[in-house]
Amino acid sequence: MSLYLNCRTGAVGGAIVSDPYVLEGEGTVVPVEMQMLGWSIPAERIAGRTVVFAVHGFNVSYAAGVQTLAQVERALNLGPGYVFVGVLWPGDYWIPVVNYPAEAGDAVRCGQLVARFVNERLRAAAAVSFLSHSLGGRVVLEAVTHLERRAREVCLTAPAVDDDCLGTAQYSAARANADRVSVLASTSDKVLRLAYPVGDFISDVLYDHDSPWRLALGYHGPRPLGLDHVAPAQIPAAQGYDHGDYFSTTSRATRSERFMSEALQGLPHAWPP
Repeated sequence: MSLYLNCRTGAVGGAIVSDPYVLEGEGTVVPVEMQMLGWSIPAERIAGRTVVFAVHGFNVSYAAGVQTLAQVERALNLGPGYVFVGVLWPGDYWIPVVNYPAEAGDAVRCGQLVARFVNERLRAAAAVSFLSHSLGGRVVLEAVTHLERRAREVCLTAPAVDDDCLGTAQYSAARANADRVSVLASTSDKVLRLAYPVGDFISDVLYDHDSPWRLALGYHGPRPLGLDHVAPAQIPAAQGYDHGDYFSTTSRATRSERFMSEALQGLPHAWPP
């Protein structure tokens, strides 16, 4: 049985809820079987434990998000000291991709809702950590920016945010509010190499306030290098890791899930050989 924090109103697309709520159920079956647990997680289930919030990326429906995050939870195998909570947010649409330029705003709003949930309803937890894929990194960085406590670990895989965001006014506060920010990147990622510059340019012109000229953090890692609290890991280009190779059930994802597990446990990490 998995836990989820639901920020969405619909199965596909839809609006953002005003107050996210907790779901519990079996996410690996089809159709998914969920029930509402309430607006918080019982204190006895999180007391003295690290709560890990895992956020899916762009263009993921409710059902796909539930199933993918349940698979990630199983693969990470974090142990009894951790509570895994998948975050479901409406970064998708009935017509895929065309909504991408507007989704940064939804990611920001959902990140703020996650932060409010932690601040108001997660006081019994010993610590909080975060894991994300793609545009889910924007949700996570926004959440950590607004936390009233430090995040233990922030693990960003293929983050679809600007490569300099951890060193600028955009998300330097998130970096300062985390014990460590781990960034897993790949220059073989065709989505971040080809689509991100176009989508981000439109987003920045119409909705955002960051630079429309930057490459993605998940493409070649943070710029500049050497930022405090940041631990980048670059996947060798020869291994051909593409955008969908991080959160999946393929043998290729085994390496990225090992990286995530070590990062979330606070271990020294590097890209697995």
